[in-house]
Amino acid sequence: MQHKYYAGAGMAFNSYRNYDDATGFQVLGGYCLDYNFHNPKMKTSAEVGYLTSGDFERSFNRFGNNPNRPPQTISESTSFNGVWVNGLAEYKMDGKIHLMARLGADLGDDNGLMAGAGFGFNLTKFAQFRGEYVVRDNVDSVQINLITEF
Repeated sequence: MQHKYYAGAGMAFNSYRNYDDATGFQVLGGYCLDYNFHNPKMKTSAEVGYLTSGDFERSFNRFGNNPNRPPQTISESTSFNGVWVNGLAEYKMDGKIHLMARLGADLGDDNGLMAGAGFGFNLTKFAQFRGEYVVRDNVDSVQINLITEF
C-alpha cells in the first residue's frame, strides 16, 4: 500500500552571495500523485513548504582607503522567508534508496523559480531521510529533512 500524504521538517544550510552562510529550517507537506511516467520505479508528488533561511551577515570597512577619514566597520544582515510549491519526481533505486528531482516556485522573499536534486533513504515503512541541494533565485541550500508518511 502506497501512502498518499507525508509531512516533514529539517534544516537548511544556506548561502547567499557576498554574505556569510546561514542555517535555517523548513517544514513541508506533500501528496503523492497517481502519475508514475509509466514506470513502476517512478513516483510523483506535489509538495508545499515554508523555509526560513536564518540570518545572513556580512561586515565591511567603509573609508578604509581614505587617509582623511577613519575607517568604519559596517555590519549588515538579511534573511529570506517564504512559502514554496514544487513538483517532485522520485526514482526508486532499490527498496531503501531513491533519487529525487524537484521544480517549482518560491513565493516568499526569494520569489521565483526553484529547482533541486537529491536522494532519499527509507528508514522504516513510514519514515524517510532526505538530503538535497536546492537552488532559488538568491539562496542556494543543502537541506536535510525527516519525512513521515501517512
